[in-house]
Amino acid sequence: MKIAVNSLYYREPPTGISRYVYQLMNWLCRIDSKNEYLFFIAEKYSKKFAGLPISSINVSDRFSMLRMFREPWILGNLIKKHKIDLFHSPHFVLPATVSCLKVITFHDTAAFEFPEFFPLIKRSFWKWTVPCALQRTDHIIADSYAIQKKIQALFPRYIKPVSVVPLGIEPEIPEDKLPLYSGKFNFAAPYILFVGIISPRKNLLRLIRAYKQLIEQYNLPHHLVLAGGHGWWENVYYREVCRYIERHNLTGKVVLPGIISDQELRALYKNADMLIQPSVGEGFGMPVLEAMAAGLSVAAADDSSLPELIGGAGVLFDPYSETSMVQAMVELLQNKNLRDSLIQKGLNRAQQYTCENTARKTVEVYNSVLEESINR
Repeated sequence: MKIAVNSLYYREPPTGISRYVYQLMNWLCRIDSKNEYLFFIAEKYSKKFAGLPISSINVSDRFSMLRMFREPWILGNLIKKHKIDLFHSPHFVLPATVSCLKVITFHDTAAFEFPEFFPLIKRSFWKWTVPCALQRTDHIIADSYAIQKKIQALFPRYIKPVSVVPLGIEPEIPEDKLPLYSGKFNFAAPYILFVGIISPRKNLLRLIRAYKQLIEQYNLPHHLVLAGGHGWWENVYYREVCRYIERHNLTGKVVLPGIISDQELRALYKNADMLIQPSVGEGFGMPVLEAMAAGLSVAAADDSSLPELIGGAGVLFDPYSETSMVQAMVELLQNKNLRDSLIQKGLNRAQQYTCENTARKTVEVYNSVLEESINR
């Protein structure tokens, strides 16, 4: 079977869907010799993946109105040209007017649960493309059981098979603390870490308010590091976060280093006292998994996929309660026995989630879709 994966969502530095695409590209050919693969990639990244079976396309790697409307037709032409049997989209965009088998990955349902967190242009695009994709696809991959249930609840009209394929990383053995990169990180340990895009659904204003209570009530010396960039549609929220920090004299205590490299992220995990993930509507929660694999204790929102991912290896809190957030942080920062116990549980938990497992389960979906089509 000839399988094409839409890798146009790859961009650098790879985060979110881009990281998922990167993992699939690196692992599918390694573990599956039965099927033939082709990855559609933006031309600017073709040299990076020169050793893989790619078809480079002259398109922007950024979200734009032009790309939104061009992409389905470009993909449709490529599928016909290369005689593709199965097409996998890591997002909601499917090619136009093709008869091959189709699989889509649903990473989260936040745009439908929290539409107020997204710009009108994206809401309009998803309102049109998602029902179309669900209607036309043969199979859906969900990152978690939480998302599987949400898909079935939000889109009951489109009854399609949904397989859960968790994301993965390569777990690493904890090692001695790494030095921080002083040129970019103008703060010192100890600190509490958040990793993710600076976005309303990440619940960061509430986290900052909880952090303010924490350092005032418990006289703790910790900084709060919010590591991640923001898109053009999050500029308003980013400015709101910055204004709150300045208005409440938290400049220098709450740190926003912006977009960070993988090496810098690894250093941040290794030197932090804990990770906190207060977001709502998460489809998986990759920073939680990365933190557990790095030997870092984790507190996360008792919401969506996060309890499923943590599986008892972290502290859960109510994401809508600052008091609950404060209590979770205090538990991990002041109870060493609990922290050490959860770190070990997290290391064991993280070993279950690898890129190889993600790729193998994805191949199982491909093969089951083909088998089902033959038996129709």
